[in-house]
Amino acid sequence: MVFLQQIIQLLSRPPGSVIYHLLTLFALQVVLALSFARWQRDANDESARRMTFAAGGILLARLILLFVGLMVEGDPARARIVLPPLEQAIDMATVLLLVWGLAALAMHRPRLADGLLLVSLVVVAVMFLFFFQDWQNRVAATGVATAYVGTIQAYVWGVLQMALLAAGLVWLLLERGSRFTLRPIIVAVVLLAHVANFFNYPEIIPSGTEVVYWLRLGYMVAFPLWAVQAYRDNIRGLLTPTEVGRLQSIQLAHNLQLATAVISARIPELRLEQALDMVTGLVPTRLAAIGLIDEKHPQRVVFGQLRPAPARDTGYGRQINLSDHAAFRLAYEQQRGIELLPRGVGARQAHELSQQFNAGAFGPVFVEPLVVAHQCLGFLLLAAPPTAQNWSERDRAVIPGLAAFIAQAVANSRRLEMDASAQPGNRPDLAPLSATAITLPRGGEGDAEKERLMLELAETRRMLTTVEERARQAETVAVFLQQREPGQPTAARPQVAQSALAPAVDQALNVILPLLREKNLKLDMVIRDDLPLVAVKETILRQLVLSLLENSCRASREDGTILIRAEAVAANGSGPATGRAVALMVSDAGSGIRPEDQERVFDSHYYLTGGRPIVGLGDNSANLAVVQKLAQAGGGDMYFESKPGAGTTFTLRLPAAEVRPWTLMKTKQEAGKSKSGMVKPEPITPGGGTVDGG
Repeated sequence: MVFLQQIIQLLSRPPGSVIYHLLTLFALQVVLALSFARWQRDANDESARRMTFAAGGILLARLILLFVGLMVEGDPARARIVLPPLEQAIDMATVLLLVWGLAALAMHRPRLADGLLLVSLVVVAVMFLFFFQDWQNRVAATGVATAYVGTIQAYVWGVLQMALLAAGLVWLLLERGSRFTLRPIIVAVVLLAHVANFFNYPEIIPSGTEVVYWLRLGYMVAFPLWAVQAYRDNIRGLLTPTEVGRLQSIQLAHNLQLATAVISARIPELRLEQALDMVTGLVPTRLAAIGLIDEKHPQRVVFGQLRPAPARDTGYGRQINLSDHAAFRLAYEQQRGIELLPRGVGARQAHELSQQFNAGAFGPVFVEPLVVAHQCLGFLLLAAPPTAQNWSERDRAVIPGLAAFIAQAVANSRRLEMDASAQPGNRPDLAPLSATAITLPRGGEGDAEKERLMLELAETRRMLTTVEERARQAETVAVFLQQREPGQPTAARPQVAQSALAPAVDQALNVILPLLREKNLKLDMVIRDDLPLVAVKETILRQLVLSLLENSCRASREDGTILIRAEAVAANGSGPATGRAVALMVSDAGSGIRPEDQERVFDSHYYLTGGRPIVGLGDNSANLAVVQKLAQAGGGDMYFESKPGAGTTFTLRLPAAEVRPWTLMKTKQEAGKSKSGMVKPEPITPGGGTVDGG
């Protein structure tokens, strides 16, 4: 008890009271200086900004209290009227600023948190004015030294302070990022000090003073701890040269891996997906999107790739018109990036984009054109998190380079597509194979004549495709012929994406032929002759098949055999209304995939984060994951079966296309000829198989 009396006397009388003020003010200055330095290094650091204003506000309030105390020191009666309510109001403001600065309340909505703080401080100021007038009248009426501790005012202040500190402590303990830091300890110390002051009974511990010594003791412990926390936060971003070099090496390897994934992707859609993964891996964003200008409508920009990816029921792509958005129009005309600030130039446009993409609140927005050879191919749209106020200098330097890289990738994809279309024999929709097994001999057997016959057979099927393509072009005419009266509506179904599977396999074989020769692989292929068309774009189908065959070649051991089978199967519940689907099964001669690695085959995040190569899998990038997503987006699916030592079989299931109107007409015409005594030929679908109304 004697020791407690000495502490009370030290905190309430000079020189101990002077030491208390100096210590707390010095600790607050340290917090202010460290937090401000951290905020200067990173203007988007919301935690540093809050701690800067919180420490500055508390320091200013404590200086005001010290100044008023010095002014009324010579007038005890005046000091008894002014200091008690003023100190309680400043303690309340200290609690508000402390909790606001340490707890991550509404960190992603800084305006909301700032507004709540300002409203709370205004309420505290109004309460102080009301309580000060009431306390002054009470002292004047009684004419005695009334103790402020036992009044209703002190009770109200104490309850509010403890409630706010308890709420802040619970928030900090529930938040994982601050649970194991000094932040909850600081708030807990202040809360214990307020609880001790609230339940302080003079008859139990007589002090002989009205100074709130428990609060002073709590602040003497809490403010230095706050300075330690600010110091830890400040040095967290400072690294030694060795650590800087190591992190730079890791970041460089990560960047090269992301760039390699973009370059190695063969499917255009996959290449853009990989490009977005690269962007989000290098720049912190709330939304990242790549939009390409529609070649048929140059004023329209189609955003087919978004991060985060939208839900299926919201549609995968979004379209905007250049004339409706000034930022895109300026970026297109001037061929330079346009920056939109949420609290400055372009705030309205940034808000409109956030509503159009339905991605929540945006911070600063960057619209960077994708320019190659002075031609704008599209735009890279980046939106920072709402906590950011401006793009950092690093981001401003990185974003144009990323846009140039993506633009060149898009241009290369288009150039490859044009070259593939211009080459003789690379025509889409080849006629299907007959219902026979075709074997491509091993390169080591030396039978070049068989290989030449295989290539000639593929060329013949390509020539037959020309007939099928012309018949497909006549569909529009057939639709009009079905109309009873010109100009009247028709019940004919519109043309949808339809492609033949066998031509896609033929073209993929031409590409992987060097791999087959290099590893001396044997290729067995069985494709039924009654396969219907699949409801997939022909360019996408060719790339899907190519990805599967390349994976099987790379996964197979030398002198092995790859089996390709294609057949019509029953569609599952997610398939089209026709009830049919086409399945392409590719079996490799590899070592198989281990059970513990099978769940990672279609996990694109595993590859992009530097996961180790999967044993038994030929493609160790995210290509197969994207192939599965594309198949599922079109109503199909892709799955695999694998056993260690027995190889892996990938199955690509795609929905069958509906029967074309011109095919129905052709069937009816041939049926009429058969009834008139003519020989009825077997009706042929655009894929070369028998017509199946199902």
